[in-house]
Amino acid sequence: MNIRTQSNLAAAGFLILIAAPAAGVAQQAATEGPYRGSIVCEQLSGTAGILRGPLDIVVAGTTVIAARPVFNRNGSRVVGSEIATGTVNPDGTLHLTSSWTSAAASFKGSYNGTLGATGGTITGSQEWKRSASNSGNTSRPCYGAFVRAPKPPGHSGE
Repeated sequence: MNIRTQSNLAAAGFLILIAAPAAGVAQQAATEGPYRGSIVCEQLSGTAGILRGPLDIVVAGTTVIAARPVFNRNGSRVVGSEIATGTVNPDGTLHLTSSWTSAAASFKGSYNGTLGATGGTITGSQEWKRSASNSGNTSRPCYGAFVRAPKPPGHSGE
């Protein structure tokens, strides 16, 4: 192998090394910003029906924050918010968790999904631990979908 061939191979290898991390950074920048969608979870015992609610997600770098309303048992009033936090990997996989406790119950949410520049999906579960007189321990699967939130009028996107 002559010196010119060795130089070309070394240059190609160097370009691959600097291009691979750059691709992850480009994916990360492409997914930053707000997303809006909805989440659907199976019915919990003692509640009026399945959960259908709005889902808001914000991505900043590799950090992801998601929020959805928590409703009372008959679904007629918002009584709080579930705030899930987590990360998104350069390949677009995201992981979120949430938890809270009160005097009568504790809650843990765990969600995984995919995120792209235009939106994504999540699946996961919610575990509820309540006193036996308050429906006991239960869990339910959840599914969500979201799209990039529209830019406000007059926003240049820069």
